Amino acid sequence: MPNEVTLVPKATATVRAMDTLNRVCDTSFLFWHQSLFRSYLKQYFDQGIDYQRILATFAGINKCAEGIGECKMVKFTCQEQFIEGVMKTMSREVIMRLCGQIETSLRLDFHSNLQVDAVNPFVRGSMLVNSSALLAVEPIRVADRYVSLRRSVEAYLSNMFYNLTTISLHDWRTYGEMRRLAGLKMNLVTVADHLPTQIIEQGCDVLDIMRNIHVFVAQTHGIGVVNTTVNFTYQFLKRKIYVLSQFLYDERIKSRLVKDQKWFRDNRERLGQMYAYERADAFNKGIRKLGITDAGESYLDTFRLLVSHIGNAMGYVRMMRSGCIHTCSMASAFLPSAEERGSLTLSELATNEGLSSATCTSAANLQGDIEHLWRQWSEGTEYFRLLVDTLAPFLRDAKNVHLKTFYIIVPPLTINFIEHILSMKDRMGKKNRQDALFTDDGFVMGLAYILKLLDQIDDFNSLHWFRAVKVKYAADREKIAQQRKEMGTVDDVKLQQTLALTERRIQTFQQEFDLLYYNLSSAKIFFSN
Repeated sequence: MPNEVTLVPKATATVRAMDTLNRVCDTSFLFWHQSLFRSYLKQYFDQGIDYQRILATFAGINKCAEGIGECKMVKFTCQEQFIEGVMKTMSREVIMRLCGQIETSLRLDFHSNLQVDAVNPFVRGSMLVNSSALLAVEPIRVADRYVSLRRSVEAYLSNMFYNLTTISLHDWRTYGEMRRLAGLKMNLVTVADHLPTQIIEQGCDVLDIMRNIHVFVAQTHGIGVVNTTVNFTYQFLKRKIYVLSQFLYDERIKSRLVKDQKWFRDNRERLGQMYAYERADAFNKGIRKLGITDAGESYLDTFRLLVSHIGNAMGYVRMMRSGCIHTCSMASAFLPSAEERGSLTLSELATNEGLSSATCTSAANLQGDIEHLWRQWSEGTEYFRLLVDTLAPFLRDAKNVHLKTFYIIVPPLTINFIEHILSMKDRMGKKNRQDALFTDDGFVMGLAYILKLLDQIDDFNSLHWFRAVKVKYAADREKIAQQRKEMGTVDDVKLQQTLALTERRIQTFQQEFDLLYYNLSSAKIFFSN
């Protein structure tokens, strides 16, 4: 019989090939090498190997888990224990190390200004590259579960930011900045902690400030914002304005102001409707003849400090008012606006639905809280108006006629302020910086408040004081230019230096007067009708 060739059907050959491939690619052996799985993941993480290999490794783990489930020799709990062991190893060697690395990177970035030693950019750079590569890995399937490295890191950071903020409330700003850095650098979306809007700062307490507001205004400068305990400020302002009235009632001050007021009225046309700078400067210098304090300050210096204290108190009122508005806006972020309210209130809706009396009472209380938030939001600057309207009738009374000349003292007072602020700025560049400062907006705020209180804003504007200052310094610059022209080609180094210093001083004074004018114009807006 001739040799017979056995032909194998094509389908059978394909099945045998698949069986051979499955046998070769069988990863059930991983069950007996679970101790090596940790080393595999550690190597991937430390050496920055292609992270797509992680997916291939877990594909083998999944095949192994399926094989365990199909095995009749073991119970179902064996498969669960295997999967739990894999998850714990993954969490310990990949997720937690990645979370710690990203947290360290964020802390180093936030506190970069505190680093004394230089940081190796290659180490930091590789850290960021490894983290970004791992965050880009698609979700990993482990049996019937999916693990996203990105979502795990976001959950870790959200939990960390919340817990550490509740433990140390004074560090809330630190974790807020780290949260923003995580979003900007790595596109990580963390859950907002939604902690109460009030915070506990390790700084000066609001109640302590109000109980000792006379100390606060002497140390704090600038336009701050409104104070909910406006009664304390009112009592403080009454005492300060009484001192102001006593100063203007002094016969030596009052007689000089009345004299200057009459002189300006008589010479207004000749002066071009501008109060003469020389007259104000003579008042500023002449008042030192009345005496000085132990600190070397004249009466006008003391009066300027009084105005600054009043302005700082008003600034604090506005500061607390802004804080109140900010708190109300955050508390009502998810409430409809006042314009969107319907015809029925929350309590009326609860009553119409036939709800219980306790529910209707709760709805009425909630409606009251919401209405209170809306009122707080829409009050505007009522506190400023209150502090003006309460004191204005008394100060504008005929009994206080000596206060009607206050606007005449403003020009010499501004010259005194400019000299003071320039002296304080000069201390900024010196070794001894005691009492140095670069701004004092409290003086401007106090000046605007007093002018409004005495209804003398128009009277002060009639002096055209700041225009007179510009005319004066323009004339001084022309005088210097004329002196240089008369010098010709004469090589007098000392005279050239003197003219240069004088010109620089004029420019500095003019700049400070311009800033004072801008600040005063802005401060008047707070008291406009």
